[in-house]
Amino acid sequence: MNPEQHRSVRELLGAYVLGKLPDDEAVSLRAHVDGCPTCQAELQELAPLAVALRGVDLERVDARATPAPDLGDRIVQQVRRSERESRRRRDVRGGLSAALVAAAVLAAFVLGARLGLPGQETIGSVTSAGAPVEEIDVETVSQGVDATAGLVTHTWGTEIQIIISGLEPGGVYSVDFLEDDGTLVPAGTFLGTGADSVRCSLNAALPRDRAARVVVTDISGAVVVQADSI
Repeated sequence: MNPEQHRSVRELLGAYVLGKLPDDEAVSLRAHVDGCPTCQAELQELAPLAVALRGVDLERVDARATPAPDLGDRIVQQVRRSERESRRRRDVRGGLSAALVAAAVLAAFVLGARLGLPGQETIGSVTSAGAPVEEIDVETVSQGVDATAGLVTHTWGTEIQIIISGLEPGGVYSVDFLEDDGTLVPAGTFLGTGADSVRCSLNAALPRDRAARVVVTDISGAVVVQADSI
């Protein structure tokens, strides 16, 4: 691809992250990006901007969208509410008979483990480079969402590998780590693909021993997937 063609492709990256490209152009651009480190880096820089740009009224281009100043606080509050609800559900389950608990565990394994089922992807035990993957338990908060995830410890930080389906096609989703004190450390963003599974590998400049939770949030800041006590 000559420089002029490459420049033309790069000009389409903004429309791509906003989900505004026709399907055939999006497939062609994705194929180029997969083999072009320069465009991959630029796409990663553009993806977070899509959160603000998706709310822009094109007929009022002078009106500037302002990110919600309390977004981080709302994410932490949502995680804490989810923790309280999880504890409440665990207390209720604690009153069940041993037989019912065993049945619930078996059902959760069959429906949610996603191990060895035809047509379903799973997190591997090692990366392509041979680094071990630490599988973590994730909880889907939004109905219809299915996810598995694993962590890879690096000297420079922590990598999260996540396979997720059931998200709004073209919707922008953020993956963040939380430390014990509630500090939010972004790992990156990705686009939802509906019923099809999307596999992401995102990274954060956070030592593994300081990563306490993982949350996946939609454009409004609502938690769709979380992993507690990782």
